Amino acid sequence: MTPTQRERYTYLRGWERVFAADAERGIAILSTLRDGAIDPVIRIRAGATLVHAYNLSRRYREAFEQLNDMLDALPQVDDAEARAQAMSVTAQLYAQTG
Repeated sequence: MTPTQRERYTYLRGWERVFAADAERGIAILSTLRDGAIDPVIRIRAGATLVHAYNLSRRYREAFEQLNDMLDALPQVDDAEARAQAMSVTAQLYAQTG
């Protein structure tokens, strides 16, 4: 696999862990991608999924910290689907926390 393909595969593994109720493992995988992925789209997607994982875990301080970092990086990404994912988790977090 190419490095980008490996990052996408790793992202899917992290995503799967979050949605299989293994948030801690998913958070660890996604945090590594958020900090070191070559592909900016993967960094945004990992950040968005981290926001979601923290929100599901009711770890709102971490969710908002990650949200701020993700939104700061968002202008660097042109991928419409990644941007939509980021905006969706933003709306979910704000709806959850009021």
